[in-house]
Amino acid sequence: MRLAFVVGSAYEKNGQLPLLSSVEIDGQYLARRLALDDVGATVVELPAERGVAERIEQALTDQPGPIESVLVVFSGYGVYSKDRGAALLLDGDRLGTFSFVRLRSLLERYAEASCVIAEVLMIGDGAADLNAASDAIHGALTERHARGTCGLIALRPSEERETNEPVVAAMVTAALDWLAASGGAPTISISTLFEQLQTDERFASLPLMRVVTSASPFLLVGKNGKSAARAQRISAIPAPPSPSGGWPETITAPPPAVAAVAAPAPVPVPETAPALAAAP
Repeated sequence: MRLAFVVGSAYEKNGQLPLLSSVEIDGQYLARRLALDDVGATVVELPAERGVAERIEQALTDQPGPIESVLVVFSGYGVYSKDRGAALLLDGDRLGTFSFVRLRSLLERYAEASCVIAEVLMIGDGAADLNAASDAIHGALTERHARGTCGLIALRPSEERETNEPVVAAMVTAALDWLAASGGAPTISISTLFEQLQTDERFASLPLMRVVTSASPFLLVGKNGKSAARAQRISAIPAPPSPSGGWPETITAPPPAVAAVAAPAPVPVPETAPALAAAP
């Protein structure tokens, strides 16, 4: 079976990040598209909130049969530092993190072929150096001694959110529709999808988009994997402790650079209220 997770959030709960108003509706349309016969995925929609890693793992372990491939599509905020690498930011009363190292490890434990499509609005150091953040994500997904997870990674500084809402989920939906209508692609690889995305006028709004290839080819349309038995054996491997990728699972505040993109003015708090600590 094919499994797909569509993960996104408007970031309403935390209140420290500008809202992403289009993410949830674009995610719903993409989820419906991935469930159509040509892709044929079992789709799980999840909010980009603290605890999403555990919910993904639970969905993976709950599947009754071998998992041929698993896809994760993410739209939301992310962070990067030279010391800790790159991570997705998760909404909640306190912001959470989900490192790309942990994400890759989780997907590869349960499926023979895995892929991440992510549009990440970077804050902190990642916003200042998209190339460094992109290299860190590429390294996390293709880490030495790992099988490798392929992907399409689009990065933009979070301050662009005011003029450009996330667009990649909607672009993927349109690209799959066009490729299906044209009838010229019996199989659709991540590279084929990227080529189609480049024809979309919204592609020009993305400062950086990168294809990540892996040793295990991933097909959105067409058969993945060497055998269902191999996928079943992978699913039976006992789960080792998941690597954190250097980021704590909870941070009390986004990196300082987010203050430059927060839309509302800060609300005064009583002197007795604890101040937000700077992110480690």
